[in-house]
Amino acid sequence: MRKHIVTLLLLTGLATAQEPTKLQTIDETQPQIRSLGIIDWLEGGEVKLTGPLPSFVKVWLEDDPKQSPLEFSFNKDASEISIYLPKKNLEGQKSATLNFLITEKTAVHPDGSVVFSALDSEVVGKQAKLETHPGSHRIGFWGNANDFVRWDRAIPEGDYRVELVYSRASKTGTEVAISIGEISFPLILETTGSWYRYRIAELGEISIPKTGSQSVETRVIKIVNGGVMNLKAIVLTPISKK
Repeated sequence: MRKHIVTLLLLTGLATAQEPTKLQTIDETQPQIRSLGIIDWLEGGEVKLTGPLPSFVKVWLEDDPKQSPLEFSFNKDASEISIYLPKKNLEGQKSATLNFLITEKTAVHPDGSVVFSALDSEVVGKQAKLETHPGSHRIGFWGNANDFVRWDRAIPEGDYRVELVYSRASKTGTEVAISIGEISFPLILETTGSWYRYRIAELGEISIPKTGSQSVETRVIKIVNGGVMNLKAIVLTPISKK
């Protein structure tokens, strides 16, 4: 198992990647997971990467046993990407490895994770629409509460943690519901500070008793303080029930 380590230049308050930025496959049987090594990173710092990167929906520190997702942002044409590191090092480390979950289109990955990508979603309505740049796809221009986004996809039998990848510049308050089959997950969308800065909201857990096609939808309950969100993906991560 080989990892490609990219040395980063340390500047005041942030770390900047040398160009070109390359993500390395960790395990050939799990091509959806890529890694990037960083050296001498600052607590609470920002890792700036040169795009376009492969389209990713999630990034976390490899040594974090909880795999807590980090926030990330793009500039307007996705030619620059920023990863926001936690305020404290993991056990005082000065270097770390970032892992990325790579997904272009909706897919069931070899590790059992299922990602519903904005790129091949069905947008129903008059205003919301797909916006796309190399490495960055999202449903934006979503200001009509009657618009919704859906997928129809076979989900393998199993238990999953359900997460929403989104951005929202408007103030916290808009309410949405993400449904998978008959199960609905209501959520009040918090602001992420920018339409280009993404975070992951954990919605809950779901059990799929039998492999089969499921309708996955994101609908608006109430719009408060501006538009809805930029929707990047819905992620189902397998969990083991003990």
